[in-house]
Amino acid sequence: MATVTNWVEVMESGQGQVYPYVGTEVWWLVLAIVIWLGWHVITGISETEEHEEVRNRAPGPNDHKSNITNW
Repeated sequence: MATVTNWVEVMESGQGQVYPYVGTEVWWLVLAIVIWLGWHVITGISETEEHEEVRNRAPGPNDHKSNITNW
């Protein structure tokens, strides 16, 4: 059951905070955006390295010609 039954009485009584860490929402948002951007940068770098490795391992467009035997 909820502990607050009438919000008008709670706000008029002087109790300003109804949840913890009031006033830190902006800092949490900034932290979330920094983590989100960092994750994208790290993921992009690792995927680029992986694509470079796969591309260097893959045969070229003319490599199939060296596999043809002379009949």
